[in-house]
Amino acid sequence: MQCSLCAGIANQKHHLLSQTKMYKKLYPEFIHHAENLVDICDKCHLNGSIPKWSERKFCEHFGIEIRSKSGRGIGC
Repeated sequence: MQCSLCAGIANQKHHLLSQTKMYKKLYPEFIHHAENLVDICDKCHLNGSIPKWSERKFCEHFGIEIRSKSGRGIGC
């Protein structure tokens, strides 16, 4: 597989919306979905420039309502 960021050899999957305990509980059917994952290499994963989604962006992408208590989404 090719790294989504540098075109090197990817050996990891990165979750666009973090797989925190809360998000795993709120979005069990989506958290490990292929559209929430990108292929990346060790170098890009360590350098911190990896893409991340807010809860709002994640929900918009999947066409679902935000399920957090605040209703605003985390990271928005």
